[in-house]
Amino acid sequence: MQKLIYFFLICYSVFLYKNFIRLNYELSIPRDQNHNFTNFPYYWIDNVKFEEKFINNIKVYSTDGMCWNIPSTCIRGIQYINLEKKNNYIFYYRK
Repeated sequence: MQKLIYFFLICYSVFLYKNFIRLNYELSIPRDQNHNFTNFPYYWIDNVKFEEKFINNIKVYSTDGMCWNIPSTCIRGIQYINLEKKNNYIFYYRK
C-alpha cells in the first residue's frame, strides 16, 4: 500500500511540474507574438494588405486573401464582380 502512495505522489509531482512549465511558457509569450494574453477576449489576426477601388462610383476594398481585418465592403476576386446601385440598394452581380 505504501508503494502505491509513493507512486501516486511521484505521478502527481510530475504532473504539477509539467503544468508549471507549460503555464510559465504561456504567460511569458512576447507582446508582439500572436495569441498573447494582453488582449484576451479579442483574437489575433494578421494585417492584411488591401486596396480601395471604385466600381460604378461605389467604394469597395479588394484583397487577395481573407477579409478579416478589412473594412466593409471587402471583395475577393474583384474582376468577377459588377456593382449596380438602384433605389439606395447596392446589387452585386457576377460577370
